[in-house]
Amino acid sequence: MTDPVGALLDRLRARLPRVDAFHDMRLPEPDPAPSLDPATLEQVRTKLDFEMPPVLVRVWQEIGNGGFGPGYGLLGIGDGFADDQDATADRRYHALRARDPQRPTWLWPQGLLPICHLGCAMYDCIDTTRDRMLTWEPSAWDENLVIGTALFDTGLTLFDWFDRWSRGQDTFLLLDPDAPGDYALPRLSPLPG
Repeated sequence: MTDPVGALLDRLRARLPRVDAFHDMRLPEPDPAPSLDPATLEQVRTKLDFEMPPVLVRVWQEIGNGGFGPGYGLLGIGDGFADDQDATADRRYHALRARDPQRPTWLWPQGLLPICHLGCAMYDCIDTTRDRMLTWEPSAWDENLVIGTALFDTGLTLFDWFDRWSRGQDTFLLLDPDAPGDYALPRLSPLPG
């Protein structure tokens, strides 16, 4: 019996080093961060309020702790690859989960882990409660409404998201010509916090 995740990891490795945004701008592409070590994984796990997806953990452990993939690259955890504000997936998640008295409708959903910075403060996130990839588009958020109005379901699982990228396909489905329909993804109903 074949291991679909193992085959996915092989396809991901074949595309390294590549960070789509750097590649498209013809900028030097970083090497993937070193693989995630068990001690860092355990340290981060104790601080999260959800279980990390096994596929994501395998990617971090067997390929690299971020620094490759769609957009500006897969974020790592702990001391892994960080976004342009020096936040890894776990640090970005904790910052987003913080309450803001100035914005009473702000409630980042539990278990919604940002894993890829797309630019312009947009992130692809994994909803760990449903294994669905969501895109956070902050410019679509009306601060009078819950943030779920600015989260868009890509129609992909985490495995599908990695699989599309491993095959050279776009993961940014809001603009994907292969996406079904009129390319506009439906807004999610508000997610529970």
